[in-house]
Amino acid sequence: DTNNDGELSKQEAAAVTDIGRVFRNNTTMKTFTELQYFTGLKNIGSGAFRNCSGLTSVTIPESVTSIGGTAFSYCSGLTSVTIPNSVTSIENYAFSNCIALASVTIPSSVTYIGDNPFARCSNLTKIEVQTENTNYTSLDGVLFTKDIKRIEAYPCGKQGDTYSIPNSVTSIRSYAFYSCNGLTSVTIPNSVTSIRDGAFAECSGLTSVTIPNSVTSIGIDAFNGCTSLISVTIPNSVTSIGPRAFASCTGLKEVYSQIEQPFAINEDVFQYWDNGSNKFTSATLYVPRGTKSLYEATDGWKNFTTIVEEGEAQDADVVMTVDDVSIEAGGTADVVIGMTNKKENITIMQLNVQLPEGVTPKMDSNGNCTFTSTSRLTGFNVSVKKTTTANNYLVLIIPRQSGTAIRDTQGELLRLPVSAQNAAAGTLQGTVQNVVYYENGTTQGNADDVTFNIVVSGEDDDWRKCDVNGDGQVDVADIGKVIDVMATRARMQQQLGTEE
Repeated sequence: DTNNDGELSKQEAAAVTDIGRVFRNNTTMKTFTELQYFTGLKNIGSGAFRNCSGLTSVTIPESVTSIGGTAFSYCSGLTSVTIPNSVTSIENYAFSNCIALASVTIPSSVTYIGDNPFARCSNLTKIEVQTENTNYTSLDGVLFTKDIKRIEAYPCGKQGDTYSIPNSVTSIRSYAFYSCNGLTSVTIPNSVTSIRDGAFAECSGLTSVTIPNSVTSIGIDAFNGCTSLISVTIPNSVTSIGPRAFASCTGLKEVYSQIEQPFAINEDVFQYWDNGSNKFTSATLYVPRGTKSLYEATDGWKNFTTIVEEGEAQDADVVMTVDDVSIEAGGTADVVIGMTNKKENITIMQLNVQLPEGVTPKMDSNGNCTFTSTSRLTGFNVSVKKTTTANNYLVLIIPRQSGTAIRDTQGELLRLPVSAQNAAAGTLQGTVQNVVYYENGTTQGNADDVTFNIVVSGEDDDWRKCDVNGDGQVDVADIGKVIDVMATRARMQQQLGTEE
């Protein structure tokens, strides 16, 4: 303002070569079309218009060759921006957090783009590039280098929750997918060798990512804050993992490391920042056969409290138990079903009980199996029914009816009375199988099948098999129904007193 009249003329504006940060945090400014008259301006410096949250549009003068880092970041109202064909460089995060910006076009003059200039632009659906640009290109709205060997930036508002990176790509640029919360799955091709810093940081919706055996380096914060990521596999090709690469991945349950010679990593690679612990207790680390002791002695990896070697038996979260049963022929006994449980809040269980031939459950008048449940099932409504297809196949459904859950570690669940009225003497086998349980009604798990013995004893069990009508004696009424007469002939002769 050379004449001190309180405003700039076009001539005075043209003489300005540096605007500094005089407009930074100006939340009342709505438009700034006058910027086009600053024709002497070569650079829009770092943070020049940062947090001008009321700014909706801006026209950058054709004299500008460089847009500095965070120059327009947090301009949350910015819906359109025109980048002139004079600009050659756009620095790191230049337009980050411009959440109203829907599209942008990179002119042909641009030769350098820093780390994702459009990070956290949650409504940005596409990044276009003028076809004459010799350094960059756009494929389906995604920014790449011209040779499509490096993915530069993925627009966070792009439609679809899955994305497959093209097979030509060898590198994923730092923060390329930063905070793209709508993505649930990304496929990385075998051509990729490096995942740079923060490439997928804060992709809170990401549940699945496959790291191929071509990747050698995983950068700092590469997957930091991917709170929905449940499982990750690190291939043997990886030789470096940056600090905090998987920090704050609060949903992570399984880490499969295929690295045969583990190298030291920072303690914070898998750290939860919210609890400040350098021990990783929520996830299990699975390692190649013969390497467990190496991992237990290597910095960073040894912070996992549970390390399982390939092929190593693991303690299951839920284990069903059934005691062996001894029963007199024609008598009754209880099948005692128990459970060892590490889970906190099992609210529903279903399991099947297969009884051996000749052993039947005690039934009530409504066709339901009778049973005795323990205090562990207080608040549960246990339903035990036969299937219609097989007499000895039972389905137990145990849903919660109140706020109770099965939390304690071990003990008896219920007793199922059975009869050996028609069972042959000897050791018979039954099975508890197809066990399914739910935590809080949602998270599903399974327990292994368990086999148990029912030992039937008694001198008169042979003839009881022939007492088809159950009247306590073998006579003419039963003869027509005996399948194997020869096998029981001696017993029948003794009972009937005749050779008929």
